[in-house]
Amino acid sequence: MKDFNLNPFQYIDSYLEKGISNFRVPSGALYLSQSKLVSDMFNDTSLFQESSDFYTVDVRKGMLHEETQKFLNKTVMNHLKRSLGECKSKAIVEIGLISSKELVWPASGVRLMSEIYREAIIGRNPSDNLSKLYFRIVETSIINKDRKRKFLSHTLYSWNVNRVIKRELHKSDSNEKSILSIVASAPKITIDEKVSLFISFLFSIVATQAFTLSWVFYLMEQNDSYQASASSLLMESMRVWPVAWNSGRVAKKEIELEETKIKEGEQVVACTYALHRNKELWSCPHQFLPDRWEAKPKPSTYAPFGMGKHKCVAEHYSIDWLTFLIDSIKDKVDVIVQDINTPIPSPMLAPPEFKMKFRNES
Repeated sequence: MKDFNLNPFQYIDSYLEKGISNFRVPSGALYLSQSKLVSDMFNDTSLFQESSDFYTVDVRKGMLHEETQKFLNKTVMNHLKRSLGECKSKAIVEIGLISSKELVWPASGVRLMSEIYREAIIGRNPSDNLSKLYFRIVETSIINKDRKRKFLSHTLYSWNVNRVIKRELHKSDSNEKSILSIVASAPKITIDEKVSLFISFLFSIVATQAFTLSWVFYLMEQNDSYQASASSLLMESMRVWPVAWNSGRVAKKEIELEETKIKEGEQVVACTYALHRNKELWSCPHQFLPDRWEAKPKPSTYAPFGMGKHKCVAEHYSIDWLTFLIDSIKDKVDVIVQDINTPIPSPMLAPPEFKMKFRNES
């Protein structure tokens, strides 16, 4: 049996190869990859207590207030949709600026996404302190490999980061729409929770999308899939290596799942990685096959954005936006993959480093 802490993916694969869909890991958490159980875990609030955010909030602390969640879902989504046109225009400019360089990804993808989204996240006229902090979080907490992507240990719990963001939240202008101003005006939430929430949005917008985009180019080159459509490349990349690869819940009471007893307070994990590689649900699950997306899979077998009523509200926005970026880049670049190891286990999965250079079309 493989060591879960060293390589959770090999550990999970060893169970899946034996046809075991649900299993416990050394910590005692129960991992699920059976589609109905995963769906129930995402959506049955009578049995499971949900985390408000898998990046920052301990799963045992439970959900944000319902009013807060509804406000954020609606307001943030509307803001991102309104910003999409500007983001697309800025993306074309930023892609042009890097087109003469050979760049190392996924770090370059994170920087690209952070620049594209800067105004949408911190506003058009941020203070110098906020601008510096924004890029510091990007560099030290998302990109910096030396810290093995312990994403928030050197930012969220830093006194200086809390101090700067609290000050910016207090003086945020609600008339200038940004993620910062939206979080500042969120109801029924403390200032400390707002700090955590703002950084969570930064991560979920910049890091998740940058890592997903990076996986597309990494897998496209590794599998010689340059001729596949942008949409099929994206969907298959999110199946093979979902950036959000597991999602935890806590049992509200003692329950029994598939003859497995779970005590009240025990952790249960919907493992998207395992769901997407379950051979009972997918043919050739370990192979990168963009053509499989010529037919739509059953909804309960594919969950890069979650399932059911708790599915990420930005699903369609993210797919449209990332498809646009892939279409804008994929036919203009050469990708050089040297490291074919599995990714470093972390809350968000980024691919191993690779190089990408735009071709000289002149």
